[in-house]
Amino acid sequence: VVFFYLKDTINSSSENSPVFLPSKMYFRSLSVGLLVAPFTNAQLGELATYPIIGGYHEGIAFDEANNRLLLSSLVSNSIISLDPDNDYALLNTYVPDGGVNPSGLGLKVEESTGHVHATISTFSAFDNGGYAKYDLQDDTGTAVLAETYNMTCTINGTSGCGLANDVIVTDEGVAYLTDSSNGRIFMVENGAMEEVNISDPTLLDWVDPTFPFGSNGLVMTEEGTLLVANSGAGTLVRIDPETGDAMNVEIEGESGGGDGLLYANKRVYIITGTTIYILESSDDWMTANSLGSIDIDKSADGESAATGAFGPMDENGDPIAIYVTYVRFGDLFGDGPNEDPSTLGVVTFSSSAGSTPAPGTEATTTTGGATEATGDTSTTTVATDATVATTETPTTAAPGSAEPNNSANGMYFGFGMFVVGLSVLSMVQH
Repeated sequence: VVFFYLKDTINSSSENSPVFLPSKMYFRSLSVGLLVAPFTNAQLGELATYPIIGGYHEGIAFDEANNRLLLSSLVSNSIISLDPDNDYALLNTYVPDGGVNPSGLGLKVEESTGHVHATISTFSAFDNGGYAKYDLQDDTGTAVLAETYNMTCTINGTSGCGLANDVIVTDEGVAYLTDSSNGRIFMVENGAMEEVNISDPTLLDWVDPTFPFGSNGLVMTEEGTLLVANSGAGTLVRIDPETGDAMNVEIEGESGGGDGLLYANKRVYIITGTTIYILESSDDWMTANSLGSIDIDKSADGESAATGAFGPMDENGDPIAIYVTYVRFGDLFGDGPNEDPSTLGVVTFSSSAGSTPAPGTEATTTTGGATEATGDTSTTTVATDATVATTETPTTAAPGSAEPNNSANGMYFGFGMFVVGLSVLSMVQH
């Protein structure tokens, strides 16, 4: 920023004055100065966490029609519902019938029908992938199986290979799901499942070939473009489902390899183990710009953020809150599950409309740089499956209060104010 200011000053000065600046240069420098400071984590959102007993839930969906949060478990093969108006207390536990169990990974609600869409797999074996559609029955606590499909195997032609991970459902009822172990995308439409032909092996690009784990979180844009998080390569992949053309999105600014993806109002929210990155694109996701990030790190507790779901949206179509599931993968791949509670994270946005700030606008903050505060009274009843337990009050942490992020933001803000000051001085003297 300072370089461009000095360059304009030198090139335009006719009086050899280091502070001479024509009016058009003033407006240019003023605009850049106002835009230079990126959003801070504290400006973007605030994280509160709630304990979930008998955890290991990854799949998550918000059922707006019934005002409930649905989660599926990696270990219990059940779906639970939580009450967002009562500190996410347990409402019900749904046990699938028909012998087809959700894997605990992908979960979505089709609002027009109330159907719950879930991926099915043997998570421990990264195999037996498929997809199921359920109707949840509150009176019996049953997830009644409506439809089920198995992925085709690319190795020996048998049915049920691959790790079905995330699932999305379009307004027309078409479902798409990812196969993480084989880098594939499947589509379910009109009672049939078929693989989306991808003309580029982008989703097979893994950093660690000994741990093949590619296509993961999945979203679709208004234009019908699919965006996929390639967790193995740490990239965001753009796919045209009509042609199968695939490419890595070129991202300007901070980002990271995602697990879960969310999409709203032409913005992508990438959920990694410790951070939510927010991206925006103006060219249908050939390229993207980072708008900032939110710190959701709980790795010190052995928990990794996995996937997320939007809560209610505001009048502009932006999220008021994002729900995040945390999983102790070290347990699952180590000594096995235990009874320790896992965590539900709730990120609420700080601006008055409940949305992230638009690029180039001043963001407001309600966190005030607060550090973590922990409640110590037992008042909240939160449970999963058939277990009810009394737990501590939610812990609220103010993302962005970490020293490195605030220091960086202070530096950028200082640069911005420096440019604005020089610009105003130049205008006065000119």
